[in-house]
Amino acid sequence: MRSKIKRVIINPLAFLNIMETNTAWRVTSGIPKDARLCGFTTDPQTQNLILFIEHPSFDEIDVQNEVASLLTLEVRKVQ
Repeated sequence: MRSKIKRVIINPLAFLNIMETNTAWRVTSGIPKDARLCGFTTDPQTQNLILFIEHPSFDEIDVQNEVASLLTLEVRKVQ
């Protein structure tokens, strides 16, 4: 099976900081606006959340034999 996917790794502590009350964050680069979430899992060793994102601009991979490359997110705190 082939698909145009990449992985996004999210540290739970970073996610908690983003979700804190009375804070605002802006994504400056990362997931394309029309991308689709096609799955997620957690890494049992690091406890990181791993999202699998699909988008036509990504390189196609064989999802059964290849590891999806990482998609890096950049966020900045607004307040």
